[in-house]
Amino acid sequence: MSTPNPATTPWVPMWNLNGATPLNYRGAWAAGTYADGDIVVQNGIAYLCVRPTTNPPAPWPMAPGTSSYGTTLPASPYDGQEAVLVDSVTNPSYQWRFRYNAGSSSTYKWEFIGGAPAQNEIATSEQVTGNVYVDMPTPGPLLTVPRAGDYDIEWSAEIVHQTATGYAVSAPKLGAAATSDADAAEIYDLAGNNKRVARKIRRTLAASDLVKIQYRSGDANACAAMRRNLHIQPVRVS
Repeated sequence: MSTPNPATTPWVPMWNLNGATPLNYRGAWAAGTYADGDIVVQNGIAYLCVRPTTNPPAPWPMAPGTSSYGTTLPASPYDGQEAVLVDSVTNPSYQWRFRYNAGSSSTYKWEFIGGAPAQNEIATSEQVTGNVYVDMPTPGPLLTVPRAGDYDIEWSAEIVHQTATGYAVSAPKLGAAATSDADAAEIYDLAGNNKRVARKIRRTLAASDLVKIQYRSGDANACAAMRRNLHIQPVRVS
């Protein structure tokens, strides 16, 4: 008997070394006794039993350099699984690699292990007036996070108090929460003196939260900002 050509054969036989053991699909794994040839599904993965057992299937590590890739993470992950999360599979603006840690005490068990931060930039010089946080005429910079989790948020800008000595302040608005001075980066200087400010904070965000940098003066006068940047990178997510 000749060996079929794999390039043209859609099915090939599975030979059991002990001989004559049939394959038996048993659906989702449940506690019980299993024998050679039993096939079960556990956490979305099919397993073939090769010796009698009552133990559940244990996940095997992925082959080196392999992971899933897409705009969402696997729904039924196993410990040690890796996946790359992107905002688009055709033209991604970021690629974040995660590893699932089933033993983590955190709600957020997908731990970030590599990739560049998401970023947004606005170069134009614009100004606002008053001591309440508001958007610039061009809001932001701003980014929306894809999943609930802990994120590092870093922003910078050249800001200036326009008409008198005083404060010019920038701070991120995190989702629906009010913009807080506790998160702010600011200057206090003479009118017209541009200074670059920057700050990095770690905060917990909900899925689809918008992070948007807002601005205010320390008084009723105007403040301006230019060359504004925002970078966001995950620490761990759900």
